Amino acid sequence: MISSSLFTASVAQRVLLATLLISLPAFAQQVPPSFPYLDSINAPAALPVPARDRPVVIAVVDDGVLTTHRELRGLIWANPAEIAGNGVDDDGNGLRDDWQGWDVADNNALVTPPAGRPEFYHGTHLAGVIARIVRRAYGEDAGRLVRIMPVKVLQDAAPTTDLKHAYQGVEYAIAAGADIILSAWGMAALSPDESRILDHARDSGILVIASAGNYPDERDQFPAAHPAVLAVSSVDGQGRRVANANFGPFVDIAAPGNGIEAAGIASDTAYQTHDGTSGAAAMVAAAAAMVQIAHPGFGPGEVTACLLDAAQPLQLAATTELAKMGSGSLDIQAALACELLSGKPEASARLDRSRGYLHPAGAAQALEWVIAPAGNIKGLRFAPVFSRAYNPGDRLEFRQGASGAGEPVASFPLSALPEEYFLAGDSAHVSYLPAAASAADWLLGYRADTVDTRTLYCRGTTRLMEEGEFTDGSGEHNYSYNTDCKWLITAPPGKRVQFRFSAMDTETRRDLVYFFNGAGTHEDIMAIFSGRELPPELTTWSNQVLVWFVTDGQNQGRGWRAQYRFIDPAP
Repeated sequence: MISSSLFTASVAQRVLLATLLISLPAFAQQVPPSFPYLDSINAPAALPVPARDRPVVIAVVDDGVLTTHRELRGLIWANPAEIAGNGVDDDGNGLRDDWQGWDVADNNALVTPPAGRPEFYHGTHLAGVIARIVRRAYGEDAGRLVRIMPVKVLQDAAPTTDLKHAYQGVEYAIAAGADIILSAWGMAALSPDESRILDHARDSGILVIASAGNYPDERDQFPAAHPAVLAVSSVDGQGRRVANANFGPFVDIAAPGNGIEAAGIASDTAYQTHDGTSGAAAMVAAAAAMVQIAHPGFGPGEVTACLLDAAQPLQLAATTELAKMGSGSLDIQAALACELLSGKPEASARLDRSRGYLHPAGAAQALEWVIAPAGNIKGLRFAPVFSRAYNPGDRLEFRQGASGAGEPVASFPLSALPEEYFLAGDSAHVSYLPAAASAADWLLGYRADTVDTRTLYCRGTTRLMEEGEFTDGSGEHNYSYNTDCKWLITAPPGKRVQFRFSAMDTETRRDLVYFFNGAGTHEDIMAIFSGRELPPELTTWSNQVLVWFVTDGQNQGRGWRAQYRFIDPAP
């Protein structure tokens, strides 16, 4: 095998079963930590405690919750229709004694992690993050306003932490009356039945919040990538994406994901530190509950709008991350104020978020919005959240580009907005034209559709049967991050393929050009090239060769160019 540089390569396999999306414990301690992430998310302290008929219930669908931990005392949900420990199914739901949640994996009421299984820490840690945020806000009254519903979806005797019963847990939380469901786990695919469960949660007025995943690249993870779910990625203290945090156009918002301290499972007074998007999702779940408390009439759509509109700008280093980390970083204090739905509108506003909202805030005047997110944007998707008050004849006009010049591409009466409208282009101009001078109350959301840079210059497998030249396709530009492209070159029977490179500029040992003897990646590897030196001339062992160009998510180069011809084998 020929190699132009020493390298170590591995091909990551997609996870097919749900796995916990947070790292192993960094340490455990008995003394309560300082919780620095509270300041990073602008978590308020000593808020007024409003009167409320019932608490907001957050279901933690995970590997169990240590309900006796001191951080969680007074915050664990109690089923109002169930009598604890009487062995009777008092509420008639087919489950006996589910008075503090349910273990759907073992089919019993024991929602705490099993003894001797330190890897069952995840749900307790998430519950601890939620508890710390709401206790800071409401003190000893936190339990009157927020409760945590433990839903255990991992069998005590499970050999791994694959959550095979995760969506059964979501179903239980829906039926038990959760207001918010935290699903800090993920998988690479979603079945039709699982999708229907998430749709059912949305249609039931429940906000599902999920972690985006701990992968250092752009990759859809479910349930986070489902349109009915609020997806959360993670950033550091400077608003930069954490290196192992997943990103993509499905991400809605980010929150801190490094060094998150919260309740541990070693004892009722233990604390642990973890990294990952799971802790970030728990922060957003706590914030969503607080927005519901501050605005009792808000449903999931309004709560989401408050969170996203109030998010702080991110410091994204890589252009591939633009428009793929959501609207910004969580700011709870600003979300509670929710100026989007309570402030006065500007006659003309420019919006540069990849996820955002248009709201007239009671205005009875013409309004204009210019939407121009940074990044490789191929279009904007608009969808109404609500239309509570408007005048007959009120309209919204949509124009491509930021100038607002020319005729509108589309014009819709507020009474007949489509469920979704896609406007091609990297920016848009939206005009609100009221028909009468009376207050209006409607909310229109938008999301940027990004160009998939992984297939920007090449995609799939290209089949070549004539002599010639081929390249990575990027031309004068740098090649794309996360490229995965193949060329299958077939010479006439009895011939060989000879390659000669005229350009080579890739990240050494990372962005690689493979040559396989045959039609697939299961065949023998003849050569792997990377770096900036021109590779040596290469002649294949047979008449067919598969060339595979694969890159990671960092440090692009100018790519490569090679000529190939068909020759007779050496005697």
